[in-house]
Amino acid sequence: MTGPIAVSPSGPIEIATLLYTRKGSVRLTALVKATFAMIHGGFCLPIDPKPISTVERPWFGGSGSTPLSMIEAWPELARPEVILWGDAVAPNREPVRALAVRLVLWKDGPRLDKTVHVFGPRSDNRHLPSPFTTIPLVWEKTAAGSRRDNPAGSTNGTVPSLIDPQKPSEPAGFAPRPLGWPGREVPWAASEAFPPQAPWEWRDDVPVDAFGSAPKDQRLDAIAGDEWIIIEGMHADLPRFATRLPKPIATARVRDEAGNADPIPLALDTILIDAHNLEVSVLFRGSVPVSSEYASSSGGAPRLVVDAELELEDPTRLDVSAIDVAQKLGKGLRLNQTATNLPAIDLPPDSRTPTPPPPAAPIADALPYKPVAPPPAIPFRAASAEVSVPEPSHAPVPPPRAPLPPASAPAARTAPPATPPPSVLPSTEAVAPPPVEPEAAPPEPAPPAARAEAEPAQSGVRAQVVARLASKSPLNDLPLAGADLSQLDLTGVSLSGLNLSNAKLVGAVLKNARMSNAKLAGADLSKADLSGADLTQADLSRTTLVDTSFEGAQLLDANLGVAEGKNVRFDGAKAQRAVLTQGKWHKCSFKEATLSNSDLSGSDLSECVFDDATLTSARLVDARATNLHATNVKIADTNLTGASFVSCDFTKADGPRTVWDRAVLDGSIFEEATLDAAGFARVHLDRASFAKATLVKASFMGVTGEAARFVEANMDGVDLRQGKLLDAAFEGARLSKVNALKATFNGARLTGADLSGASLRSAKLRNAKLDGAVLRDADLRDADLEGADLRGAERQGAKLAGASLKGAMESD
Repeated sequence: MTGPIAVSPSGPIEIATLLYTRKGSVRLTALVKATFAMIHGGFCLPIDPKPISTVERPWFGGSGSTPLSMIEAWPELARPEVILWGDAVAPNREPVRALAVRLVLWKDGPRLDKTVHVFGPRSDNRHLPSPFTTIPLVWEKTAAGSRRDNPAGSTNGTVPSLIDPQKPSEPAGFAPRPLGWPGREVPWAASEAFPPQAPWEWRDDVPVDAFGSAPKDQRLDAIAGDEWIIIEGMHADLPRFATRLPKPIATARVRDEAGNADPIPLALDTILIDAHNLEVSVLFRGSVPVSSEYASSSGGAPRLVVDAELELEDPTRLDVSAIDVAQKLGKGLRLNQTATNLPAIDLPPDSRTPTPPPPAAPIADALPYKPVAPPPAIPFRAASAEVSVPEPSHAPVPPPRAPLPPASAPAARTAPPATPPPSVLPSTEAVAPPPVEPEAAPPEPAPPAARAEAEPAQSGVRAQVVARLASKSPLNDLPLAGADLSQLDLTGVSLSGLNLSNAKLVGAVLKNARMSNAKLAGADLSKADLSGADLTQADLSRTTLVDTSFEGAQLLDANLGVAEGKNVRFDGAKAQRAVLTQGKWHKCSFKEATLSNSDLSGSDLSECVFDDATLTSARLVDARATNLHATNVKIADTNLTGASFVSCDFTKADGPRTVWDRAVLDGSIFEEATLDAAGFARVHLDRASFAKATLVKASFMGVTGEAARFVEANMDGVDLRQGKLLDAAFEGARLSKVNALKATFNGARLTGADLSGASLRSAKLRNAKLDGAVLRDADLRDADLEGADLRGAERQGAKLAGASLKGAMESD
């Protein structure tokens, strides 16, 4: 701050001071800020502190919108508060229509437990929400409120996405409320740095409540500093994320020029959670009276110095293994067996799944949520906040019924724990099957003469087809299901909507045939030529496809599920939104095919070729392949969670924001690929190569592998926390500002790599080659560098406190 105050921080903290007058007295407020990396299932670890903000920066547009940063340097707060920035994120980034997000602060019970229901976009309450993968948790996405408490909220009839399950018409959110909103009126602009001038006069018309930016239900009586922080529905790979504050203790004192020192009593009054980056900051604040002579802004005024330091409670004093606690937190990354001990706690159960309002009922007129029984408290299951929304039934829809008045709503009843939550839409009533005639006894075998007369009937269908083709007559009324049409020339013929299920079309020529909505389930199309055919919305499920050609065909919305194909050619085909799930596709070619938004989940794609194909926003969940070739493939926003691609080639693939979480990618090549912001959490990467790939801000959290190659790759800002990449090659790679907290890189080759500003705290780099590497401003505290080669490394500003350098080579 400006004024005659100097600061002297000790340790990873930021200090700010505020000199102000109130009711004739002069006071000095000191603020101390520390920032921590959030570790799932363990204690947060200190990292470089975020600056103490003195200005409000809006999320969208001008002032009055959700703040991305808020003013933190207030003289005091009326009550301690918790603030969270984040997004609602669908599990595994699989699109959902609704999601429950939750924030819990827990110590011997809930200090804070808040749930918000998040729905996809919709034009009005008569329509189902659209599927989404992420929605920002900002005030612009929620209701304005009955008293206009949220000036940025949804208006003009738009339906909010963020709903308070207890008060659907009121605003719901976790973010800070900006200056100028009801209860936060101040006599200066939010865009101005605070204080507007120094020393600042705290006028009587500015209540202390105006300094608090958290929603009212996120203001607490006290914060101890060792609470568990639990967030749900805000992380793609970890639906429930739990971490614990390490009980930071900040102390400060003020010294005058004569060396006289007085303590400044500090209290932890703010927790700031960044769910995007999995970081949490804590703010300590305290004030003391000072002499009025320090309020002078003249250059000759005496000066004060504020010293501050941060201590963390010794985690070894806390009992019970971290493993016992981590087992209660659901699946995800956890500390290993030698990790810091944590106390046992009784954590809250998972959040309830939201149920959207009935389509015909306005939010203000009917109770929009059905109570859902929570799961058992212990053991905890991995949270799954996705709402299952069934596809609309094809059965006749009964006329809508008038909504019940509020008074007639039945009381909520808790179902037994084993009862699954109800679906979002009411179940359609079971339709009684049509009456079945008593099965007649099988007829007596026909005599040989009768059988001989019956055989031409099938031949007759084929003959009729041939005759109709010759006369160019339509085939609409012929019984083609199961018919043998092998080797026929059906070029350009209209078969749209016809039932050809189980038909035999081996070697048939169907070039440019019109087959939209045709029913070909179970048909044998081996060696058939369907190049240029229109198969839009055709049913090709369970078909047999050997040496079949679909080159240049239209397969939009077609169903090829559970089909078996070998040497099938889809080159240049248009197959947007096509379904190829659970299929066996061996040595098939999809060169330059368009499969955007298609679904190949669970399919075997071994030795297939996808060179120059487009699979943007496609699904290949749990797909598997060996020796697949996909150079220059376009796979932006594609979901490949749990896939197994061994010895596959994705050279020069264009795949920003792809999701590969939990995939096995051993021996695969991603050289020169574009994979910015891609998710590789917990993938297995033995011998995989990402040489010269672009991986800016990708996530490799929990990755494992040996001898992986990242030579000359751009990995700026990559998340490598708790990864284990043994003998990996990073020569010449850009790793600026990577987060490799507790990562293992034993034997890695990082010669000439740029690790400036990287966080390698507690990382294992035994026998790693870091010669000529750039370690400027890198955090290597508590890192294991035993036997590492650091010759010629640029270490200006690097933090090496507590690092093990036994046997390291440091001189040229």
